[in-house]
Amino acid sequence: MRTPEADEAACRRYYATHGERFVAGAWVEVEHILFQITPRISAPALRRRAGEILQALTGAGADTFADSARRYSNCPSAAAGGALGAIRRGETVPEFETEVFAMPAHTLRDRLVETRYGFHIVRTGARDPGRMLAFPEAHARIAEWLEAASRRRATHQYLQWLVGQADIDGLDMPGADSPLLQ
Repeated sequence: MRTPEADEAACRRYYATHGERFVAGAWVEVEHILFQITPRISAPALRRRAGEILQALTGAGADTFADSARRYSNCPSAAAGGALGAIRRGETVPEFETEVFAMPAHTLRDRLVETRYGFHIVRTGARDPGRMLAFPEAHARIAEWLEAASRRRATHQYLQWLVGQADIDGLDMPGADSPLLQ
């Protein structure tokens, strides 16, 4: 199966539209209070309780946040007042990372951050936005990713075509007549 190689123009377009992926050295200090979802706890009730505590923390001081983390958090960081330290991109789950890297420094998030682990009350400390990699530094990585994505698409389309060519009785396998197949 042959797939196209990523040319420089395609790599530059990708770089221009996805610049946030090419920042090196960014970090943010984070504190959080985790309200962990477990099979025995009602998620709506847990969300309400976390919201009540967030409301109480709004306008409160640092000592109150740390005390609340020690009292309510289901994370091992509770012992440290909820402090996770400085986190870098890729060190936490994407839904958490997206929220904390979008927050200004020294800010209490005004709403809960929901992740696969539960509901978080999040506060940021100091931050470093990092530096944007120059295109030549990112070019090889971009080309590799674009070519891998092209191979994945081609493989998927080929497998759909094979399914469409198969003569299987008693099992409906949609997709072979898709306009996406070329």
